[in-house]
Amino acid sequence: NFAEGLKSASPVRFCGVGVGEVKTLEVKSEDGIPVVYVYTKIENGINIPEGSRFIVNSLSLFGEKYLEIIPPDYAVDSYIKDKDIVRGVDPVLLFNVLSGVHQAVSKLEGFIAGDNSGVSLEETIVNINGVAKDLRGLIADIKGKEGTLGMLFYDDVLYEKIDEFFQDIKDNPWKLLYKPAGKRRK
Repeated sequence: NFAEGLKSASPVRFCGVGVGEVKTLEVKSEDGIPVVYVYTKIENGINIPEGSRFIVNSLSLFGEKYLEIIPPDYAVDSYIKDKDIVRGVDPVLLFNVLSGVHQAVSKLEGFIAGDNSGVSLEETIVNINGVAKDLRGLIADIKGKEGTLGMLFYDDVLYEKIDEFFQDIKDNPWKLLYKPAGKRRK
């Protein structure tokens, strides 16, 4: 349902290894709900097991988005075929979680201060439960090493990439000003 900045030519990785690229993205409507279709080109000979998870991830904290394919942690004997459609895992949007926390805390502060203005304790508890559920999902993703935050906390490659990036900028500051020939104004 949400492509989180994925774009054409973004890498596709399987078990952390580059195996292809995103060709195009398309937003379609299914029963009045927008859904993002991501079309990819995967190298020949790569067998992706059925039951694999498809998530949008980031190469670093500020890095390029890519499509990560994570195989199931059990043995399989069937694989995704060319032209098959699979459902990706929707990311837990940090903005939504933080927004929910803010709303719940604001309502709780108002309730405690005596400004109930139509907000019942039951509504406040329901809101807090919803936020807690979102936080549990976010924490589960982090502990499961999934999504951008999970990779941020557990993937040493992320730290190494950031370190390499800053070292490269220190060694080659001109790269900040370089613009490929095809993108220069004429």
